[in-house]
Amino acid sequence: MDFGKALLKLGEKTAKLSYEKDGDYYGEDGLLYCGKCHTQKQVRVQPMKNMPEITQACVCRCEADQMHEREEKRKREQRIEELRDRAFDYMNMQLWTFCRSDNEDPQLMEAMRRYVELLATKPVEEQLGLLLSGGVGCGKTYAAACVVNALIDRQIPCKMTNFARIIAEYQDTHNKVDYMNMLNRNRLLVIDDLGAERTTSFVNEMVYQVIDSRARSGLPVIITTNLTLDEIKNPQQVENQRIYSRILEMCHPLKVEGRDRRRKTAADRYDVMKEYLGM
Repeated sequence: MDFGKALLKLGEKTAKLSYEKDGDYYGEDGLLYCGKCHTQKQVRVQPMKNMPEITQACVCRCEADQMHEREEKRKREQRIEELRDRAFDYMNMQLWTFCRSDNEDPQLMEAMRRYVELLATKPVEEQLGLLLSGGVGCGKTYAAACVVNALIDRQIPCKMTNFARIIAEYQDTHNKVDYMNMLNRNRLLVIDDLGAERTTSFVNEMVYQVIDSRARSGLPVIITTNLTLDEIKNPQQVENQRIYSRILEMCHPLKVEGRDRRRKTAADRYDVMKEYLGM
C-alpha cells in the first residue's frame, strides 16, 4: 500500500474513533449511523479525480439540531448582553434584579413582576406607564431597574436614564430628530429622579418634548421621583403643569414607601471599614 492510501486509511480510522458513540451502528452500506436519530454519521466522498472514495465523518440530524440550539443560545446571550450594556448609564444597575432584591417591600416587587408580564405579553395599546413616587432611598430606582433587567432577559429593548443625561446627550448630538427617535425605539423608557434636574425654560421644554413624544408613540414610560403625588397634581410652577398633566395622563401612580436603604448601606459600610481599620 502506498503512502497516500495509508494516509487515507489512517484518516478513516481516526474519524471512527473520535465520532463513534455508544448506541451507534453500521448500516448495510457500511456507514456509521446515529443510534438516536438513525441518520448518517459518515459519508463517502472522492477527494480528487482518479482517487478512491474515502469515508468521512458528517453531522447526524440530532447533532445538527444541538449545534443549532447552541448557536441560537450564543446569539441570544450576546443580544441580551448588548441590550443590557445599552440600557443603563451605570453598570451596577445591570445587577439590580428581582432575585437580588432585599425583599423589604415584597408587595412592590410583586407589582413590578406583574408589570413585566403586562409589558411582555399585552398589546402596546394596553400598556400604561408607571409613576413611582416616594422618599429618598425607598427603592424606586431599584424596582424600575428590576423591570428593565427582566424585560432585557426576554430580549426586549429598554433604556433607563435621567433628564440630566438626556439633555446633555441631546445638546451634544448633531441629529436631534434621530436622538429622539432612538429613545422611542426602546419598548420601555425609564426616566429616573424627575424633578432633580435644574429648572430653565429650555430644560422644561426638553422634559415635555420627551414625555410628549413617548405619549404620542403609544409606548410606556416609568418615571421615578422624590416629588409627592400631591406636588405633581398641584405644581407650584406654571411651566410644570403641562408636563405633570401629561405624565398623569400616561402613567399609573404608585406610592413607594419604606426606610432609607442608602442610609442603612452607608452605616453597614461604615461598620465594615471601622472593623477593618481597627479604630
